[in-house]
Amino acid sequence: MERTAEAAVIGEAFAHFNFSADAAASAALREAAVAFSMNNTDEVVILVRQLLGKLLQAEPSAAAAWTEVYVFGSSGLGAAITGSDIDLIALCSASVNTALFFQKFPRLAEGCLQDVVVVTSARVPLIKFSYNGVHVDLLFASVDMQTAPDTNKLLRDDFLFLVSLPCRATVNGIRTILEIRRRLTLPLDAYACVLRAVKYWAAQRQVYGNLYTFPNGVCLAIMVARACQLCPVADSSVIFRFFFSLYVWWLLRDMRSDPVSILPMDESAAISRVPGMPPPWDAVWDAADLLPVLNPARPTVNAAHAVGRSGLQLFFKELLRAEQLCAAAPLSYSALWEPYNILDEYRFFVGVHIWCEHQSPAASEDTLNAWKGYVESKLRILVYALECVAEVRPFPHPVVDESPREVTRGWVTLHCRSRAFFFGVRNGNKDVARSDVEAAFSEFEFAVAEGATGTNPFEWDRAVMLGPRLSFFSIYDRLTADSPCQALYSACAELMGSAV
Repeated sequence: MERTAEAAVIGEAFAHFNFSADAAASAALREAAVAFSMNNTDEVVILVRQLLGKLLQAEPSAAAAWTEVYVFGSSGLGAAITGSDIDLIALCSASVNTALFFQKFPRLAEGCLQDVVVVTSARVPLIKFSYNGVHVDLLFASVDMQTAPDTNKLLRDDFLFLVSLPCRATVNGIRTILEIRRRLTLPLDAYACVLRAVKYWAAQRQVYGNLYTFPNGVCLAIMVARACQLCPVADSSVIFRFFFSLYVWWLLRDMRSDPVSILPMDESAAISRVPGMPPPWDAVWDAADLLPVLNPARPTVNAAHAVGRSGLQLFFKELLRAEQLCAAAPLSYSALWEPYNILDEYRFFVGVHIWCEHQSPAASEDTLNAWKGYVESKLRILVYALECVAEVRPFPHPVVDESPREVTRGWVTLHCRSRAFFFGVRNGNKDVARSDVEAAFSEFEFAVAEGATGTNPFEWDRAVMLGPRLSFFSIYDRLTADSPCQALYSACAELMGSAV
């Protein structure tokens, strides 16, 4: 069945696009993509496999068990850029359950992995850690199979029913990567070059990350794969330019009823509801989704379900800017990737501040990592609430807002570590006041508190994990050491590659 609305968009994009290939532009794109690529996954995969082997050896019940580690996310597509996290999933036989893994693995990791944080309150539980300065997210799934599954088995829909019920939402990350790879219409290295360039553009222009209501890496990977399928020229620089033109037209026509998908329509609905997993995307039931980008691993959910009104508007604005730059001759990649500075457009800012106090400096930092991750997962609620009263643009990076310091509580000296999140707000040419945003912040506070209660709650130690606290300031405020305004200025200067 033909996607009629999509066909109209493709016709518009084709009519306004120059498909002429430029050898110099292609060479420059490949060179740039290599410069900001990150390909250091092998060492951490080997280490995780070794630790899992030790886990199996230490457990009599797992003596005959198997385990395998898979790389997914951008690294699984060869498209990770500098600063990206590495996404791993450990699949184990059914004798290794979720409780055993999350209890034992962190103990085995002591001494060889840094900043280990166990997050079991999330919809997809994971272990976060650092290795040689690179952040890693490790997921886990228990599978009722005698041996580790190969690629063909992983892609079969009946594989989902072999995964233990609590782990089913975990396995679609690797299945998504494998689906994208087998649906590509050009070599993987050419696709990875385009995806790295698009991700780098989104990161530089600060419209990247679903925690801040922007498209995430999976969403961009699917969108680039669809652009590759539609582009009649298998040239990296042409596909890169076509990406911007295609999705400018797509968003101009408001294609919510005809989502971005790399699957033929008859395959999109090949499997219905799977217990333990969200239902497939439905045009009627999910009509409120602003940017439907269907995950090719069934059940086909919307990979961009968290994209909000502000996030989509800002993403479109940057798409339009990029399309205009790509249409110019000669194409300047440096102009395309020029870092965005939020201080150039916004005068008023909302700050969310959190901090941890502990007798041990290391424990304070470790606790802050867990607290930061949890609060960050709720920031989209603040963005949605702020959208009701003002235009809002998140600054999509946690900021060290105060220098590490010591505080005295009674007779005890505690080490304090803090982070902040900032959001530009404006209301046309009018000033914005603190009173305009307080109700939105109260809604966010409620969401943070609610997530620490009920089923599978976040373990919030309120004596140690402090905040969130609201700040509101203008760029015209006096800069003082450790003030929110100074912290934001410093963070922007660092991203722009210059000193304050």
